[in-house]
Amino acid sequence: MSQTKKSETELDLQDRVEQNPDKIRSMFDRISPTYDALNRTLTLGIDRHWRKVAVKALGNLEGAHCLDICCGTGDMTFEVARQSKNTFAEIQALDFSAEMLTFADVKLKKKSQDQADISERIKFQQGDAEELPFENDRFDVAMVAFGIRNVNNIPKALSEAARVLKPGGRFAILEFSMPSSALIGALYRVYFRQILPRIGALFSGDAEAYRYLNESAEAFPARDEFAKVITGSGFSAVEVLPMTFGLVTVYLATV
Repeated sequence: MSQTKKSETELDLQDRVEQNPDKIRSMFDRISPTYDALNRTLTLGIDRHWRKVAVKALGNLEGAHCLDICCGTGDMTFEVARQSKNTFAEIQALDFSAEMLTFADVKLKKKSQDQADISERIKFQQGDAEELPFENDRFDVAMVAFGIRNVNNIPKALSEAARVLKPGGRFAILEFSMPSSALIGALYRVYFRQILPRIGALFSGDAEAYRYLNESAEAFPARDEFAKVITGSGFSAVEVLPMTFGLVTVYLATV
């Protein structure tokens, strides 16, 4: 892919997903009390499986220095702890929503009652995916689940992830995608456009938030297009792993 073509792809991506960061942050603050319960309800609990697959794709996490970007309430962080049997070296987890991090800290305190040392190696903090507060070559692995589409400048956030990963470091991106099947795609659009916003509004009281979640998922680039953006942002290779009829995709990138 030529440099010109890459730049055009990146510009097109920015045109499609550009966000108002303050507005998006406020939205996630508002829906944080019902976020976990609605995730389980709206996905029929399959989101747990998706995260398990994404973390497993990162490989052996024993002794790993890990970064969870756009961590929300910490589900990916705690999946790393579970799969590594708490043998990870550290997990730095950041999100731009202070309220989401409040719930992540509550979950960490509960888990620390049984695993006292876990709280010493997991740190939740507020931060910007486009300006990660870490030195170069800090982490062995990084991850982001259902958060990259909420970033204002996606290529910049990807480049930041590449910067803080060690050479050979792995980055798992879990995100919604359009199914390949026309029938499944039609059902997907009905669910995301008509059913999901209504359920979200009923339980959270915030119809606007769940309309946004639908619109941002539908506007996200196709798998091949996004893979090109990843490899154009500092990663040498990317593996594309669709799941559940292509409803979601794991992108496993290597620096």
